[in-house]
Amino acid sequence: MRCNIFTYVFLFFMLTACQEEGVFYNKQVAIKDHVWNSTDAVSFDFNIQDTTKKYDLIFSLRTTDAYSWSNIYIFTELKAPDHPSPIKDTVEFYLADKYGNWLGENSGNTITNHFLLYKETQFPSKGDYTFSIHQAMREISLKEIMDVGLKVIESK
Repeated sequence: MRCNIFTYVFLFFMLTACQEEGVFYNKQVAIKDHVWNSTDAVSFDFNIQDTTKKYDLIFSLRTTDAYSWSNIYIFTELKAPDHPSPIKDTVEFYLADKYGNWLGENSGNTITNHFLLYKETQFPSKGDYTFSIHQAMREISLKEIMDVGLKVIESK
């Protein structure tokens, strides 16, 4: 019995130690059949209760090494409580250098990128927020996109 309690305590500490410090929200959404259509928004819902804190928003993207482009354009939209109009933006990120070398973390045929979208963002109201992302490339059906993610961390 003593061994079992020790094992559970050890596992608890191992699992809690693996969490990143300061991460408020972190979600990845798999893209069906690795084809992201421009009409398909990827949405992330989170709740803000402390409007005095500042947060960094990080966009993550996993592609295969067969992705055809060296960059990606995205449209972002933030819907906030008590605000009738969403906040919209267009952003470009580079995925490869001018020689075609991938800039992200490469593991087998998977390329993972993390990009700082917004730094030290202070949310104006308490409540539920929805952050949506559309791909904004010229191709309507963007192939080789494995998943899209959003991480919200407390600014340092």
